[in-house]
Parts: sequence; C-alpha cells; structure tokens
Amino acid sequence: AVRCAAWLGIVYKANFANFTAANGWLTRAERLIKATGPSTLHAWIWLARAYQNPDLPAARLLTEQALQLARSDGDVDTELVALSQLGRIKVGLGDTDSGLAMIDEAMAAALGGEGSNLDTVVYVCCDMLNACELAVDVERAAQWCDVADDFIESYGSPFLYAECRLLYGGVLVAKGK
Repeated sequence: AVRCAAWLGIVYKANFANFTAANGWLTRAERLIKATGPSTLHAWIWLARAYQNPDLPAARLLTEQALQLARSDGDVDTELVALSQLGRIKVGLGDTDSGLAMIDEAMAAALGGEGSNLDTVVYVCCDMLNACELAVDVERAAQWCDVADDFIESYGSPFLYAECRLLYGGVLVAKGK
C-alpha cells in the first residue's frame, strides 16, 4: 500500500500536474509507513517528495538519503531511480558534469537490465531527458534515445516515453526525424 501510494503521488505530479492529489497520496504513504522500521519504502516516499519539491537543495538531500538507503538495502531499482533523480537535480543546481555522469550510469544500468521493473527504465529515461534539456545537451539525449529505442524494440515497452513525449519529440526534431 505504501509503494502504491508513493507511485500514485509520482503519477499525479508527472502525468497530470496535480500537486494536490500527489501530496494527498504521499501523505497517505507517510501515515501508512509510520509503524515500520527503515526500508526502501521510506526511500520511495523521499524520492516522491523530492520529485515534486521545487527547492532543489532540499530535494537533493531527500534524494541522497533515498540513494544511501537503497544501496544499503541492495534495492537496485530504487538505487537507479535515486541515482538518475540526483543527477537531474545536480544538473538543475549547475553541477552539470557530475549530474550527467550520474544520469549516464543510471541509464547504462537501467537499459542494461540491472533493474527488475520496467518503471525503473521509464523513470530513469525521463530524468535523462529532463537533465539533457536543462544542460542543453541534445547530442547526449539523442544517443541515449537510440539505446532506449533498441530497448523498446526488444522488450515491447511503448510507454517508455509516455511521460516525456514533449522532450523526446524535441530530440527527434533535433535529429531531423
């Protein structure tokens, strides 16, 4: 229930820009998790809170906390999402080289099949497109999109760009496609 509530918080923000519903679901997740000890479920709540937080330094702290917990628990999917989100945040804060290096690592691992959930690939690819837009790095976005297109062809994952169609469209335009 906690993971579903956290994902609904992400979906309401990402797909509908409905911050009220997103906040409601995240508040629900936080209430449901109060009786448990630290786990990657906490990391998902921190990631979701950071995802909708316009205060990038605060979002960075939440995401770093989630990344540390995911790594200590050995949860690869949560780690890759946290790594890509932290990379996007770093790019937003002006630490472009470090942020894009994190994005590249997360993309390589996600598209290489290290995670177990296709949603991980979607989240990481969306972060990549957002970070590349912030960094005005169309070439990097185009190269990763080529790799992601191969992934879609192999795994039948047409929803990969559902949340980032506009950014992906920009990459295709820039590539002349």
